[in-house]
Amino acid sequence: MGAQGNGNQVLSGEHSIERLLASDFDETMAVTSEPAPNGMTVALAYEHAVQKVLGYNALEIYRTQGGLLNRSPVEVTAQLLPVTADDITVQQRSEDLVEAKLEVLSSQVGELLPDGGRWPRPVAGFVNTWNAVSEQPNITTGVTSSGHQPLIERFCDVQEVARPDIMVTDDDMRPLLTHLPTELCVKPGRLIIDLLQHRWLKHLELPVSHETLTFSRNYIVGVGDDGHYKDSRLADNAGIEFVKIDPEDPVPGWQAVGKLLVPHLYEEVASA
Repeated sequence: MGAQGNGNQVLSGEHSIERLLASDFDETMAVTSEPAPNGMTVALAYEHAVQKVLGYNALEIYRTQGGLLNRSPVEVTAQLLPVTADDITVQQRSEDLVEAKLEVLSSQVGELLPDGGRWPRPVAGFVNTWNAVSEQPNITTGVTSSGHQPLIERFCDVQEVARPDIMVTDDDMRPLLTHLPTELCVKPGRLIIDLLQHRWLKHLELPVSHETLTFSRNYIVGVGDDGHYKDSRLADNAGIEFVKIDPEDPVPGWQAVGKLLVPHLYEEVASA
């Protein structure tokens, strides 16, 4: 109880308690499943990259596996290479895979869609809630994603929403594979949340200790579309609250996030 009191003291400002929004990106913030103007989607970009880096036979195996299945580049690569491939080889090939994927995707961010929108378009409900949350001085916005920071930042700029204050993406996790098992470095392994939490406390210029890391989990809200249950399992493993964004009906999920984090503005967020 004493430890919680101390943790509460460092997280509590004069008027409010600090909060962290930890959001997934694909199909939570951005509709990356919709084809870009050149016809490319994230799923098709992966197919292009797999064939380019690992060959046609690997592409056939990838397709029989069911495609991307919300896997990180490292997971995709490790499950396509021979079981004898060492960690260094897996990491090198996953870097090549990411480069080949971004080759066909990066130039499409911000390009015009037939209806005048820009690719990738925001998930319905995201912009209103994100803007409301971003304006709150006691809330830090964060992203945890198997995607890539430059693409996420470009999306935010194009859609004229605030960039996340902090991020942990696949770009941060891949280098750790030379030291840690794959399952720790990808969702639903909790390390991605632990790193985001560490950056959050640093962002707030608060001490990073076992005490503050443990207590501050009470003030994190995870958000995700929960593809293959990775987002909700990540939240369970990290011991944080979770809100699901249903890709078929995303507005209620983002409204729920608004109600949790900015209840005094909820009426405006919900009606916008």
